[in-house]
Amino acid sequence: MKKIILFAFILFVENLVGQKITTKMIDQTVLTIEADPTLVRKEIDSAEDNKKLEIWYKGNEIFKIKSEKELLSGKHSVTIYLKGNNPIKVIEEEENMD
Repeated sequence: MKKIILFAFILFVENLVGQKITTKMIDQTVLTIEADPTLVRKEIDSAEDNKKLEIWYKGNEIFKIKSEKELLSGKHSVTIYLKGNNPIKVIEEEENMD
């Protein structure tokens, strides 16, 4: 019984440490994307529904997508960071203008 509890504890601790390493790696990748001066930024505006879409890319690979929508009471934005065209971090923000 002690071996099973010890094994479960080791798996639990390993999972916690592994998650912290992964989070740090994701944050480092995001910082690298933000600091990369070689990325091309393309902006698409849609005046009829107050939307703006920004895409940062290099070659055929997209690194960042940001979508903003102006609302009557504020602004809603979603930022998606990608690595290998797979999302690694999503940030959703709302600003109230009250």
